[in-house]
Amino acid sequence: MVVPGWSIRDDVAWTDDSERVVALSLARWRDCRPVAIEGTGAVVWRAIAGRPGIELEVLAREMAAAHDHDIGEVRSDLSNLLQTLRREVLVQAE
Repeated sequence: MVVPGWSIRDDVAWTDDSERVVALSLARWRDCRPVAIEGTGAVVWRAIAGRPGIELEVLAREMAAAHDHDIGEVRSDLSNLLQTLRREVLVQAE
């Protein structure tokens, strides 16, 4: 079984002011709107940006260890976040 890795799409413009990330999907240029990603979401975005192709399980383990949380909860929350970002056409599973 091939496990997909997550990356930021090539057609996304984004900026990071260290408090939050603001991303814009240029694939949806006719109806695009900026998406503000704050808190843990911004931490996840930075992790994906720094390591394109990172697998959900690797990301979940690292986040759980860094924040002393249950990996099952972290995995579920990450999965939900990634699916939201995917619907916004900001990230992709490779």
